[in-house]
Amino acid sequence: MKRVALWAALGIFVATTGAPKPFPRTQQLELGAVGGNLLGTAVALHADLLFAGAPGLVGSPTGTVWVFRRSLAGEWEQTEAIATPSSNNEIVKSFGRALLYAPPFLFVSAWNDRTGRIYVYEQKTNGFELKTDFGTSATDDFGRNMCLMDKFLLVTTSEAVLAYQRKGGKWKRLRALPSAGSWELACTDELLAVGAREKVTIFRRTGKRWRLEAELEPPSGASQFGQSVATDGEHVFVGAPNATRGSEGRVYVFAKNTGGGSLSQRKNQWSLEETIRAKDARRGDDFGHDVVVAGTYLVVVDSNADLPDIEGVGAGYVFEQRSDGRWKKRQKISPGNPSLPGEFGGVTGTFPMAVASFGGVLAIGDPFAGGVSPIGQPRLHGAVYIFHE
Repeated sequence: MKRVALWAALGIFVATTGAPKPFPRTQQLELGAVGGNLLGTAVALHADLLFAGAPGLVGSPTGTVWVFRRSLAGEWEQTEAIATPSSNNEIVKSFGRALLYAPPFLFVSAWNDRTGRIYVYEQKTNGFELKTDFGTSATDDFGRNMCLMDKFLLVTTSEAVLAYQRKGGKWKRLRALPSAGSWELACTDELLAVGAREKVTIFRRTGKRWRLEAELEPPSGASQFGQSVATDGEHVFVGAPNATRGSEGRVYVFAKNTGGGSLSQRKNQWSLEETIRAKDARRGDDFGHDVVVAGTYLVVVDSNADLPDIEGVGAGYVFEQRSDGRWKKRQKISPGNPSLPGEFGGVTGTFPMAVASFGGVLAIGDPFAGGVSPIGQPRLHGAVYIFHE
């Protein structure tokens, strides 16, 4: 077992306002040159297991998924490396660009802009074992995003959302949910929200059927509405990084309408409940590039936010739900000693976002971490920052 380098309270800047206690930063997970290739492009977190994708540059055939386990002492240690699987037919590229963990299965996407494939691993006593893989023959961005609804896997393409069900160790394709291209997925066992081209489509699942429930339209002037989505089953959170003329970004909170009209009239109505913004956002920021909801916490990524003396570094905003249901900023998290602009929480317009939350732990991927070489070239080793409540 190789132990990862750990730094407590090193290289992280946390700004807080008001009385709420901040999430203290506890560790920075790095593997140096050994674990390079944009570590933290994707992250998944569940209980004492953390997965970090290191797919390399776009089209790289050397991707790896690194597995970390939390020790009894509370430290995260690297315990396994899942390498790019071999293929007799073609070179597997960008392995680890998207991750989904639903015990005992780990889904790893090798999405390479035009084509993609998903590899399914099962957790065994001695590690993760590859069980199957599947994809499409089209150049349709298969596998850019994934979501699990009970025993059904939902996968995005550029034209639709595909539904799969596990049967006999294989994942059988059921149907395609209509969607005019998709940026992001978010789901619970019953509710599915699909962000795509300036709208968000909501589906309700009953058994093997998904019924179109509503289509959320952007408020006036909101651009890139639906670039990110999250849901807790009762609300849908929609990111719009270019929501204003100054491109400061917003997150819109929609809730199921429970008042006014008959039951049949209210059934499929969703209304805008709240608009969340960063008060310190500036022109050109990217607030809303990613959103993650976990219990009473909401994490919003601005991958182009500024630090006091450095522009375009990126930040994560943590909001906490108040007793009246509204959301209040708890803290702002940014990396210290940044080496490249636009690095924290993903790279603007290039990589999927890397934020995960479980049980009071936040994991934020920073794939461009690593500084520069003696000749001035970025190392792109990557890192994952861990914060505990």
